[in-house]
Amino acid sequence: MTIKLSPRLVLLLLALLLLLLGLSQFAPKATLSFVGQPSQTFSRHYLARKALFDQAREQSTVAFVGDSLTEGMPWQQILPNTTTANRGINGDTLPGLQNRLDSVFATEARCVLVMMGINDLMQGESVKQTLASYRDVISTLARRHPRIVIQSTLLTTNDQLNQLVVELNEGLRQLASEFSNVEFIDLNTTLGENHRLRTSYTMDGVHLTNEGYSVWQQQIEPVITLALSTP
Repeated sequence: MTIKLSPRLVLLLLALLLLLLGLSQFAPKATLSFVGQPSQTFSRHYLARKALFDQAREQSTVAFVGDSLTEGMPWQQILPNTTTANRGINGDTLPGLQNRLDSVFATEARCVLVMMGINDLMQGESVKQTLASYRDVISTLARRHPRIVIQSTLLTTNDQLNQLVVELNEGLRQLASEFSNVEFIDLNTTLGENHRLRTSYTMDGVHLTNEGYSVWQQQIEPVITLALSTP
């Protein structure tokens, strides 16, 4: 038996199909809750990276922890004589990092370098709350790893945002001084100029060019060497 559809019905079905296809682009992100924190919505990229970290469980000498700036750096290539773990996730915030600290612990790294905070500020979090979240992360890491290096949150080309970044870094410098095994390194002394990220080191006002990454590498290499030589 042949079913005949009127032209009007065909158009209605086609419109419904297109509507459904369009809505699929806006499917909700996964929402997870963890102890001591409100519900957090994580991107698929975050969940995929976290799952990869949880499965890897490789031991390393140095672990790099952060957001897209950290994820985008091929740490093992630039430090070929040191086993490294890249624990960077594009778009991550401090609550997101708190949710995945186990994957940092699992590396058993002797030195952990952390750079976070810019996404928190860009999403409207206050400097006070960002510092409070940072304190929770650092105090936890400092109990599990011999050396912790807080890398300054990088300046941007947005002057209004940079006011918050400068305030945050002042707080991070103070935070590091409260722990015997934590130090603060100000990357903005070389990557920044006049309280702004140098335009020659950035592709979009936030993320670094290859030249910017090279400057970052040169600044942290002696810090890592010293940290690993300290008993």
